Amino acid sequence: MLIGLVSVRAFAADFAPPKDGVYSEKQLTEAIAVSKELVDSATAAGKAVEGSQSAALIIATMAKTNEKYQASLAKHGLSEAEFDWIKEQMWTAYGVLMQVDLFAGEQAQKDFDAQLKKQTAALDAAKKKLADVQAAQKSGKKILTDDERKTIVENARSDEQSAGDEAKSHADEVKQAQDDAAKADKDAKDAEKLAKNPPPDVGADDREQYVKDRQSDAENAKQAAKEARDRVAEAQKAQKESEAKVASAKARRQNPDVPQTDDEKAETTKQNEEAIASTNAEIDSLNTTIQTLNEAHDQAKKMAADAAKNAPAANVDLLRKHHTEFEAIFGMKK
Repeated sequence: MLIGLVSVRAFAADFAPPKDGVYSEKQLTEAIAVSKELVDSATAAGKAVEGSQSAALIIATMAKTNEKYQASLAKHGLSEAEFDWIKEQMWTAYGVLMQVDLFAGEQAQKDFDAQLKKQTAALDAAKKKLADVQAAQKSGKKILTDDERKTIVENARSDEQSAGDEAKSHADEVKQAQDDAAKADKDAKDAEKLAKNPPPDVGADDREQYVKDRQSDAENAKQAAKEARDRVAEAQKAQKESEAKVASAKARRQNPDVPQTDDEKAETTKQNEEAIASTNAEIDSLNTTIQTLNEAHDQAKKMAADAAKNAPAANVDLLRKHHTEFEAIFGMKK
């Protein structure tokens, strides 16, 4: 761009920079105005000679641009030396402004607060989790999420229903086997009675065989009665097992966080111990993270303070007041 052809000259004898390096608000606003007019003029000139090989056109354009620059300085009551000095201080102040806002500005503080809030919330949650797990370990209970609790309750309800159906089925088997045993006992008694006292219509020649047949019937009935009683015992045992399943399922449904068997108790103890260890590690990590955040926050404030030393505070404050006009010249956004 032709703006680069307007050189930064040494301060002229008619301008002496103030010892404190502070510009006035009028100096700043006039310098911003000159900068805008210079950029506009140089931009237009650059477009005018773009692609041209004519030395005359380029030199004439440069000369006219310089005339406009000198006219702008005069219009705003600035010498070239004074403008160059203000411009240098203005850019230095802008650099400081950028760094101060980056490290300690409102957005930086919001970002820090948000991150600290997030990590602190995570720490509070971890501490609560640790307390819950420690309490569970003391009481011998499981730590369950809402979904885990819901699943256990639903499965227990289903198991309770199935075990109840099994118990009822085995109770029916008990009754049937008891009925069969009673009938077989009666059949045995009846056969033994007939063997001892055959009916009158049994002839003398057939009596011996009749007695043997009734005795055989009695033995068969007794065997059937024994088998029926064995079935009763088996069915009663199965019924008790099913009823135990019902009780266990009911207990799981009513108290899903309470382990029911020795294996479950051992597994629960192991899981709680592991959860306590991992949660303690998580708490240590979060404490380290929060400490690092606070250290970074302090470091950012120190970096902002160090950056602020590079320009007078008054210059930075004035530029902050007029930063919108300043940034608009160069298409910047702070």
